[in-house]
Amino acid sequence: MTLWGARSLFVANYCIAVGFLLNSSYQTFSQILILFSFVFFLLVVTMTFGPILWMWTAEALQPSQIGYAIMMNWLGAALNGMLYPILKNWLPNEGFIYMFYGSVALLFVPVVKNLMIETKGKTGLEIAVEYKALDDKLWLFRKEKKELEIEMITW
Repeated sequence: MTLWGARSLFVANYCIAVGFLLNSSYQTFSQILILFSFVFFLLVVTMTFGPILWMWTAEALQPSQIGYAIMMNWLGAALNGMLYPILKNWLPNEGFIYMFYGSVALLFVPVVKNLMIETKGKTGLEIAVEYKALDDKLWLFRKEKKELEIEMITW
């Protein structure tokens, strides 16, 4: 569901960007495009990242990690809210801001695909085992470095 959400957020943001960029030439069409794209954006967020992010955080993360995840979520939202007016005044058209948002959503597609595991119907132990396997795969170089350090100490 989150993979579908990341892809859909990319599409919604780029449609909003096109609407803003076409506003001077095709005003009625661009306003309708922006309106429907915003509605689509809101539907995608409320069906994917909005509620699923909180459920996934509670199911998949260790209790000591939940606070950091929530902090990063709020920090991202705060930065987004603070930077939007600055970018709006700095860039020639608001469409470029939404192109940036869409590009960020597209960059997160492989992150969601490779780093977020499916937790539906799994026990806490099954989730922990999957994350342990993912951690071993991601930090392989860290293990090799530790093994090398141990080898050097014993030598």
